[in-house]
Amino acid sequence: MDILVFSDSHNMLSEMEKATGKHNIDRIIFLGDCVEDAEYLKKIFPQKTIMIIKGNNDLWSEYPEKIITEIEGHKIYCSHGHKERVKIDISLLKQSAKHENCDVALFGHTHFQKAKKEDEILFLNPGSIGFSGNYAILSLEKNKLPNFSLF
Repeated sequence: MDILVFSDSHNMLSEMEKATGKHNIDRIIFLGDCVEDAEYLKKIFPQKTIMIIKGNNDLWSEYPEKIITEIEGHKIYCSHGHKERVKIDISLLKQSAKHENCDVALFGHTHFQKAKKEDEILFLNPGSIGFSGNYAILSLEKNKLPNFSLF
């Protein structure tokens, strides 16, 4: 399963739309900051499953601040990252992901791409699709290590 991971679109929709149309993906995870952009994607790509997490700029949104989901046997912790203070370091994110027995932790907020494996957890930040056009594709298969590509 290939999952397109976006964060921090900040009302700059063209790159999200272009990336969604470019790749043959099974699902989209939006990690916050302008949830209305992900809602727009739902309208123009109704066949895609889109999970939405709110970020620090989505204060009034009713979307959750984190989602823990299981896909292809992998448990994934999804958060914007501001509550875990990821601009300082990922120690709180790591603690939360470990507590939930996750092997993947997705986060945004910093606007910079990051991919790091630590304590058997893949930490993946797609960067900012809005400001730099960055995103990630997370590839998951049962009984295989998670794989990813950064764009």
